[in-house]
Amino acid sequence: MIEISVSGKLPHLNEYIQKERSNRFMGAKLKKDATELVVWQAKPYAGKITEYPVSVIMNWYVKKNRGKYADPDNIGFGAKFILDGLVHAGVLEDDTFRQIESITHQFEWDSTEDKVVVQLV
Repeated sequence: MIEISVSGKLPHLNEYIQKERSNRFMGAKLKKDATELVVWQAKPYAGKITEYPVSVIMNWYVKKNRGKYADPDNIGFGAKFILDGLVHAGVLEDDTFRQIESITHQFEWDSTEDKVVVQLV
């Protein structure tokens, strides 16, 4: 099992949609920045997965003051950036069904910081 902690706020779905609708380049920049946030924190784990497929467990720690955006499906949209970042960092070969058999989300709302602890089992 590998456990990777990704600190920092990843964009939620509503934020991404808003950026995409206002200017497609803003949406692309948001995706690039969020993916790079994951890449830099996941790089030390590159090449450590040798057997596929893996199960991915994402433990989301979310500040209570997220307001109207504090719903699980909106927050969990960040999984896109996490999986893409893990691929770009060399932790996963790819993020298709051949490499990932399941994705599970768990949420804790009273955290002091926004972060995601990703377990690859």
